Amino acid sequence: MALRRRVRQSQTIFPFGVGGIFDQRGESFTAVDIRHWPQQAKKILFPRLAKKLNVDHFRGAPVAPSGRADPPSDWPRVPYFRFPAWLFCDHCRRMYRWSPEKEEQDQAPICPRCAPVSKLVPMRFIQICSRSHMSDVDWSWWAHSTLSVDDRDQCPDNMRLKFTTSKETSGLDSLRVSCINCPASRSLHGVGGDEIVKKLGLTCRGRQPWQPISEADECQEQPQIVQRGAANVYFPVIYGAIDIPALAVPSDVEEGEESVRVKSHNTWTLFLTAPAATRHLFRQIISVDCGVPEEFVEHLATFPGDADEAGSESAVAQSIDLDFDEWRVFTTPADERPTTKNFVTRDTTLSAGISQAVGSFGLSSRITGIVLADRIREVRALTGFSRHSPGINVIPAHMKSTRPKWFPGVETFGEGIFLAFDEQQLSEWEASYQVKNHVEAHEADLSRSFQQDLLRDRSGTPMLPRYPLLHTFAHLLIRQLSFESGYNTASLRERVYARVPMGVTAAPMGGILIYTAAGDAEGTLGGLVRQGTPSFLTETLVRALEASAWCSNDPLCSENSGQGLGNLNRAACHACALLPETSCEAGNALLDRTLVTGNGIVQGFFEPVLNAARADSATEAGS
Repeated sequence: MALRRRVRQSQTIFPFGVGGIFDQRGESFTAVDIRHWPQQAKKILFPRLAKKLNVDHFRGAPVAPSGRADPPSDWPRVPYFRFPAWLFCDHCRRMYRWSPEKEEQDQAPICPRCAPVSKLVPMRFIQICSRSHMSDVDWSWWAHSTLSVDDRDQCPDNMRLKFTTSKETSGLDSLRVSCINCPASRSLHGVGGDEIVKKLGLTCRGRQPWQPISEADECQEQPQIVQRGAANVYFPVIYGAIDIPALAVPSDVEEGEESVRVKSHNTWTLFLTAPAATRHLFRQIISVDCGVPEEFVEHLATFPGDADEAGSESAVAQSIDLDFDEWRVFTTPADERPTTKNFVTRDTTLSAGISQAVGSFGLSSRITGIVLADRIREVRALTGFSRHSPGINVIPAHMKSTRPKWFPGVETFGEGIFLAFDEQQLSEWEASYQVKNHVEAHEADLSRSFQQDLLRDRSGTPMLPRYPLLHTFAHLLIRQLSFESGYNTASLRERVYARVPMGVTAAPMGGILIYTAAGDAEGTLGGLVRQGTPSFLTETLVRALEASAWCSNDPLCSENSGQGLGNLNRAACHACALLPETSCEAGNALLDRTLVTGNGIVQGFFEPVLNAARADSATEAGS
């Protein structure tokens, strides 16, 4: 029976985008670069994000026609390449190095020696390097590494191998690659260690699995052998933005004294036109001379008029602040906010339609703006990927050094709830010594993290206490909404607006957007917006806060001074605050329940709300 291998259109961006590994029904593939995509790919227009990424448009993977179990054989498809190429028979244990010439349409590889038919299984281990290359492990070299050079040369065919298991030992010691034609054999003990890789002299092939040898780079990096499902095999670089109507630049967004001083610097034009390799040098010079942070210099062209005059298209692209544009639209008064077919909103408040007896436990003084988005459109684009470490040695999705005309993308339609927090109360809370001291240690961990460059785009520099506060609150709210809105947690996403816009004099951002992000077709269930109405939202928010006040892993979780990857979380674990990776904009990092509900030393921003809700419950219980 023919196999039907399918992925959702959104999965061609993440987790099975260019360079990612796709496992299905015992087979393993990797997505090839967009040079091999069919020309019939759907064009997605989104000028704001396209300008940010310096491309003309985006393209979505072709979708199979609806109403048919199988698309026609000539239907355009996004190509995937079988990887690893080394397979073994689960019955006779012989290993085979597969090649594209052996592929048959919709048929899995089978062992040519076994009867009845036995399916070939991909090897579990692959090798990657710090320059983001990936390839098969040279299993022939591995098996023969126990022999001398002379003995290796005596083997008549060193590619005939077996992958066997032993009941006498356990773990990797029980797995062994052996040569059929000679005594060569080696277990997988220590296969993931750097020392044994260095000792055996394994080298990087300098390319991706689908690339021909002619495109290989000279790579001197020492490869690392990992399992093909390891977390460090694939780090996609994804940008997303909400399709919002255009707004004129408001009168209160003007250049300050620092901005004028930076733009008057004699190397400002050189900075705008410099290539990526030397851009940071000019940024450092301007930063020191003008006494401003480097991030201020980098983001100064948020409104890119001067950059256009300097003729730097790349500088314009890098300086567009997608978050600030969205924040301005959502915080614009309802009667001045434009409406389009993909952006339909209405304002409400926590107190609207609620009797005074019910109250909001002080929530209405902290959350001062609520926008219900009955229809929004989000576009996400994959620009490249890295391996070994996120954001380092990024491989572009088109595998070229020249500027691409498009990137793979996906558009989703849905609904959302936007919450704007009172800036005065946020600022007063951030000014507390205990809060500052608590977040300084968090900021220090972020500065040491290998994810710093990626996370700084979201948190700002330095990270204000409002970011972990609002980020954690967004996670808590998503977890609660999953019980009440009809969507599961993986179907909801967050956007956190919690930093000071750089390059312009404007009010700080302080809000969150929770929206639907699953599905490849237009439409919405309506359950999320329904939960955003005043009669439901107050109860949802209070329940989320009550649930966050105690974790099943407390006190270990609440008193933790650093947990998660790179110690980038505090009081946050899988039992209380973490979400599926597709839902979080920061990879489940920079979370801390302490800033939300307090811990006796640090006052949580919502601690008075939680105390009022508990007092109300106690009064009702006693009456």
